[in-house]
Amino acid sequence: MTVKKNPKTGKWYCKFYYKDMYGVNRQKKKEGFRTKSEAEAYVNEFKNKESGSVTMTFASLAEEYLKNCKVMLKPTTYYNKECMVKCKFLPFFGDMPLNEITKRHVRKWQVEMMDPENGYSATYLRNLHSQLNAIFNYAVDNYDLPKNPSRDAGAMGKKKSNRCKIWQKEDFEQFVEAVSDKEMSKVMFNVLFYSGIREGELLALTLRDFDFKNNRINVNKSYARLKGKDLIMLPKTEKSIRKVYMPESVMKMVQEYSKSLYDYKPTQRLFPTNKRVLLKEMKRGSEISGVEKIRIHDIRHSHASLLLQMGVTMLEISERLGHEDIKTTLETYTHLYPNSHSDTAKKLEKLM
Repeated sequence: MTVKKNPKTGKWYCKFYYKDMYGVNRQKKKEGFRTKSEAEAYVNEFKNKESGSVTMTFASLAEEYLKNCKVMLKPTTYYNKECMVKCKFLPFFGDMPLNEITKRHVRKWQVEMMDPENGYSATYLRNLHSQLNAIFNYAVDNYDLPKNPSRDAGAMGKKKSNRCKIWQKEDFEQFVEAVSDKEMSKVMFNVLFYSGIREGELLALTLRDFDFKNNRINVNKSYARLKGKDLIMLPKTEKSIRKVYMPESVMKMVQEYSKSLYDYKPTQRLFPTNKRVLLKEMKRGSEISGVEKIRIHDIRHSHASLLLQMGVTMLEISERLGHEDIKTTLETYTHLYPNSHSDTAKKLEKLM
């Protein structure tokens, strides 16, 4: 190993040989260190990382984990994961060697995350723990870490959110009247409420996705904006690619709206806006109408609630919403069954 100062730059550099995880000898050179000790520490950590040693730091493991995720995940999903790792995990665990992290450390981190001043929801806390758990599992599976300290520490937060709020049809009609001064807003919210599609799926729609003859929407992509760029991606799951049948009145509304667009091509996005604008319009409409403001995603829940009130089966709702498994639908909406227990009792009474 060579560690020297570059007389021209005044910075230290290192040059060394190492064996990678396959046992192949390789050479590495790295420049730009402020001190000799920084250069030497880099050499030790690099060798630990490349050999797959559990003495590597958490930061090195996280780097490898993210590199593996990047080729497997959607850009938006990867970006969110990367932000979580850099902002929530590295400040606490970053410099710690993997084999020295215990459940006590994880619990101390959990206490910091659960501080009420952070304002994190119970579901976000659960998600944080799940992501940390995944990173340690990666170390167990790929670097022979003896055990996962995150699993030993136990989870935090909740799987399900208590934030879900529902609009009844009357609430929606009152709300949509308030935003009807803007044609695009009126059409977008009608499509959301009567289709149950996700907001990303709505914003990716083109005119070609509307089958006006059969009154259905072909859902086959999703929109997102990342680092100032518009992205059109595949939907959330394979089952999300579906055909959603719509009320004829809503389809006519879409058709009339499309005719009013200037210099529009059927392959372009029909609603050329973003989630921030949708949220802004949700706030504006709620304030004007007096209807309780809900999340954009809660419009999807409101649609499911409407279908349940109409007597639509869980299987049909699951297929319409594009859930990968009916179990997801059951876990999310079973509690919305109107008077289910009393109705069951009445049916049993008739058999007596």
